[in-house]
Amino acid sequence: MWQFVCIFQPQRKVSILDNSVGSARLLQFASPDRHMLYGVDVHGDAIAAVQETIEAAGFDCEFKRTGMENIHPQSFDFAVINPPFSLHLESPNLKPFPGTTWGRYGANTSALSHE
Repeated sequence: MWQFVCIFQPQRKVSILDNSVGSARLLQFASPDRHMLYGVDVHGDAIAAVQETIEAAGFDCEFKRTGMENIHPQSFDFAVINPPFSLHLESPNLKPFPGTTWGRYGANTSALSHE
């Protein structure tokens, strides 16, 4: 993933969202002078530790304790997820996309992370 991110070189910092940030391992190759980091996770202790560590490293960043079903991400340059976990997401806030399917909230309200 980072090879792809490094190819993208606008004349500004690149914004990256991790939608299940955990310990932020997927963000380990980011650089404070090139990247702004954002993330969400349902585990409050993880979010607090990541926010403190990433800020101390000099990043522009924001991490929130919440699930993907509660956010409406927009205007990020990149978004990452760790697909081996095969996260199943159901939310009435999902937008129609080729990977969304019928869910308990109706059409286009269900998605799997690996699709």
